[in-house]
Amino acid sequence: MARIAGLLHLAAHLHDGYGKPIADSTMLAAIEIGEYFADTPPRNGKRGRPQAPRYLIHPQCGRG
Repeated sequence: MARIAGLLHLAAHLHDGYGKPIADSTMLAAIEIGEYFADTPPRNGKRGRPQAPRYLIHPQCGRG
């Protein structure tokens, strides 16, 4: 959640965010975002995508 807080902070302070501390409200927003995604069920594929069917991965695969 610290990464999310850092991104939110830099988005709010584009030019001078690296020199300012992260506000409490920004950290609370990051925690809320993190808890939202922690409550959603995980997916099986890379980067949150569902796994591709076997025939899309390699068309020469035998039929099962």
